[in-house]
Amino acid sequence: MNQTARRFTSAKVGKTFPIHDCIECMDPEDVEDFLQVYTHKPMASIQAELSCYQPALQHVLMRIYPIKQRQRCLGRIITFQDITEWRSMVEELNSKNRDLFLRNQELTGIQQDLFDANKKLEQLATTDSLTGCYNRRYLYRMMGIRSAWMPGMARRSR
Repeated sequence: MNQTARRFTSAKVGKTFPIHDCIECMDPEDVEDFLQVYTHKPMASIQAELSCYQPALQHVLMRIYPIKQRQRCLGRIITFQDITEWRSMVEELNSKNRDLFLRNQELTGIQQDLFDANKKLEQLATTDSLTGCYNRRYLYRMMGIRSAWMPGMARRSR
């Protein structure tokens, strides 16, 4: 039995495995489903994550595989894999993703503010502030657009 397994159980090689040692370290929401499969479906493979503080927080992946011979279950092999480092990297990645999401929302808000400010500037540049009527700049721009849009019309009017 490896060191990771010893942290989670008091099992002895060749003896019945004390599964209840491991259940104490499982997420309470998963225990009922795990026990249902473990006790009533001996031919099923099972996987569960265990977490406990010994001496620091540790995460272990427990996998249970049946030993089969001619469609009969002779026993089970239980493996424990320390995934503490992997779990901490996943949590760090999730934290960074949350930060990026918040920054992205902030930048999207700033982009919208800039769009609104540019729209307001465009309005101020093309209208008279007292009357609200279009000014000379707007008129010249529109004349340029229309003459480019209808080149034949400019020649016919002469």
